[in-house]
Amino acid sequence: MGMAASQARLLSITTRLTNNEFRSQMVANSKTRLANETQAASDEYMEALNATKLQYVYYDANGQQTLYDLTASTMLQYQPLKNQYALVNRAGQTMVNHGDATTFQQATNLDEFLELNNCIHVEEWQEPNPDYEEWKNSEPLDTDDEFYDVVINTDTELYRKFMTASKSCYNNAMGGSSGCYLHVLAHLLDYVHVPGAYPNFDTSAYPKTFNTTLGTQISISSGQISGAAMHNTTNSEMISEVSQKICAENGDETLMAPDLSDAEYFEFVSTDPTTGTDLYRYTYEDENGIAQSLDYLVFHTGDATLDALLSNTKQDGSLKTMKEKVIDLFAAVSNYSGSHYDLLLEAIANFQTDMTLALKDKKFNKDRFDNAHKKWEESEPPEFLDMSEREVLDPDKEEWYTNLWYRMNGALFDEEFVEKANDEGYNNADVFHEKYFEKTADAEQSWVEFDETLINSPEWLKFALESGEITLEKVVFNEDYDTTTELENKTWTATSWSSTADIVEVTDELAITKAEVKYNQALRDIQAKDKEYDNDIKKLDTEHNALQTEYDSIKGVLDKNMERSFKAFS
Repeated sequence: MGMAASQARLLSITTRLTNNEFRSQMVANSKTRLANETQAASDEYMEALNATKLQYVYYDANGQQTLYDLTASTMLQYQPLKNQYALVNRAGQTMVNHGDATTFQQATNLDEFLELNNCIHVEEWQEPNPDYEEWKNSEPLDTDDEFYDVVINTDTELYRKFMTASKSCYNNAMGGSSGCYLHVLAHLLDYVHVPGAYPNFDTSAYPKTFNTTLGTQISISSGQISGAAMHNTTNSEMISEVSQKICAENGDETLMAPDLSDAEYFEFVSTDPTTGTDLYRYTYEDENGIAQSLDYLVFHTGDATLDALLSNTKQDGSLKTMKEKVIDLFAAVSNYSGSHYDLLLEAIANFQTDMTLALKDKKFNKDRFDNAHKKWEESEPPEFLDMSEREVLDPDKEEWYTNLWYRMNGALFDEEFVEKANDEGYNNADVFHEKYFEKTADAEQSWVEFDETLINSPEWLKFALESGEITLEKVVFNEDYDTTTELENKTWTATSWSSTADIVEVTDELAITKAEVKYNQALRDIQAKDKEYDNDIKKLDTEHNALQTEYDSIKGVLDKNMERSFKAFS
């Protein structure tokens, strides 16, 4: 029994020795971690020695400098002699304080915004509106020319007379002899019917000469009148009326050749290189209100003189009168009937269209009149004007809040204005002011209210500026600047916070002091733990030595007992 107990005791001591060794290793590891914690605390303290903060520099009227810890509230609050900045988020919105957000939402225009911020005072009253009397006198009348449309009406009296009188000569010309049309043209040039005379006109008035638009001359003999197939008493009387209309020069009543550049009526259709003609189309409503069209030719014969004679415009680009058109066509038919017979037939047919357009009629357009009258009624101005007198209470503050209004009202993002302003050197304040004096529809997209937890935090603003979450814009004045309620000579311009003289980076003494206290406390905690671990090691060493001594003693006794047992049995 004694040997068995000794063996059990020996096993227990071995177990405790093993456990002591494990505990010693754990304490050693803990001391190693303390060393790492000491290094980390030292690194944190060294980093804190470089701590900085941003401050805002403000100079008063006496040149006294005041430094504020930089917060959004500090930057956005108005003070005289203070540069004006906007804090802009990644969405391009300027971030504003609660007060500015509230007054902007309450105001519908710039003056209301300024008045709510105690920058101005506006006195209002009413006066008679002089535009009201002018409006009353501008009522559209159904006799005004603007309400009468040009109507191509083949049933007008003069057109019927022209077609009836010229029919025989026109048919002869189209049937084979373009020269027959000279008789029609001759009758259109200052022809006067003399009742009862033979041959119906004064032959002594002939020959008559006329100058073309090219400076050349044509001559009309009495035979080209009396020898015409169209000439008889009835036709003479009718064509005389038409001639007097064609040749009359009476201001707006002067008949003009068709203006092909008038896009309201004419459109280019096609070009035919084989015939040397361009096709235009004249669209209109006839006397029955039915849409109609007439084809109209422009000639490119290769002969500059002929082209000029057949053109509707003179060499200086001005439009020919119908009388000039008749003279030039007479010259063309006289001189080119042999070489350009087929072309001249086209030109003669074209001239019939000329006459259709020249002898047009007018028709009252009731719809246009009704629409004009309705617009007139809707444009009625107020009988009295709202008058106001604007008193500026604080010019500097007015300027500050004017700039803020434009920025919150989306001025920076109006590409059309910015482009125009760049072209004109920002000298279009009137355009700008008119556009942004009233609140724009997208104003809310241009600003956002600050979170109350962030607006007074210098740590957040420093982080936001350094990380690019927030960028700065500054009101920049050009050399022509003068105090104004518009942005004529100033503009919001993006700028870097590090390049402004108003923001400085200084050592954060408070942060360093806090870090030092934290570091010293950490060292005290580490030293206390280290001392505790040293005491634990000493206790483990003492226990280990005692156990080892006991272990050696019991081991010696067991060894001797084993030796005696072997001798007894041997």
